[in-house]
Amino acid sequence: WHLYKVMKDMLIDEVTNWRRKHLNAIFCKYKKAPFFSENFPKLEKLYENTDSNFSNFVFKQLEFWLNEFGIGTKIILQSTLNIDAKKSDLVYDMCVSVNADHYLSGAMGAGYLNEDKFRKAGIKITYQDYHCAEYPQLWGGPFIPRLSVVDFWMNTKDYSLIINK
Repeated sequence: WHLYKVMKDMLIDEVTNWRRKHLNAIFCKYKKAPFFSENFPKLEKLYENTDSNFSNFVFKQLEFWLNEFGIGTKIILQSTLNIDAKKSDLVYDMCVSVNADHYLSGAMGAGYLNEDKFRKAGIKITYQDYHCAEYPQLWGGPFIPRLSVVDFWMNTKDYSLIINK
C-alpha cells in the first residue's frame, strides 16, 4: 500500500521496537570496529527521535549523515516547491524552480529524463558513475563494496574516499 502514498504522509509502524532492534544489530556487528566507541553513541541519540512520520525520520537521518561527513549542501524539500509533475517533468520543474544549471542524476535516469528539455533550458545533466573506494573493513578478507554507510563510518575517518569536492 505504500506505493500509493506520498512519502510525507507515511507513518512508521511502531508495533515493534524496531529502533532498539536496529541499534542492537549494529552494536553486535560493529562493537569491535575502530570508531565504534566514538560513533555508536551518536546513532543512539539519532534513534531517540520518536517521530512516527516516515519523511521526518528519513530527513533527520539525511541531516545526520551530511553533518557527519561535513557535507554542507543545502537541502530543499520537494514538498516546499509546490510542484505536481511526474517523472522527467518533476525533475525538470524542480531544477527550474531553484534556478539549477546542473543536475546530477542517478545512473538509471538516462532511461527517463527528457535531455532535450533540460538542454534547451541550459541545465546540464551529469549521470552518476559511482565507483566504491576501498576502505579498511572490520572482518578482513576481500573488500565488500557498497555495504553500508554505517560500515564505512565505523571503520574509517578518511571521508575523502567518498566526498568529491
